[in-house]
Amino acid sequence: MNTMHVISHRSELPATTAMRLGEADLIALDVQPGDRLRSDCGTLWITVDGEARDVLVSAGEVHTIEAAGRINVSALRSANLVVLGQAPLRWRRVSEAGRGFAERLEDAFRALSSRPAWH
Repeated sequence: MNTMHVISHRSELPATTAMRLGEADLIALDVQPGDRLRSDCGTLWITVDGEARDVLVSAGEVHTIEAAGRINVSALRSANLVVLGQAPLRWRRVSEAGRGFAERLEDAFRALSSRPAWH
């Protein structure tokens, strides 16, 4: 079951959005510098468009966004994502959301292995 709700308690960042991600969920978020992504439960897998490195955020950890852009977020199993930002969050489900974690991980390793080696 996937849910999304806006949390009404106060924060130093005015817009707070929370959602539950299942293993097959993949969402795209439009983020701004200073936005923070927190996992309240489970591990989040964050991919930044154009970046070679992904970020894993475990329960209780926070990742601060450095540059504006689009990021993709999924859960290794299931997770609770909380986004703290300056403006209401813009997000959408990605079309390949039905793919499981194993398939997405295989694609990531395939992409990494096709890169030229650093010398």
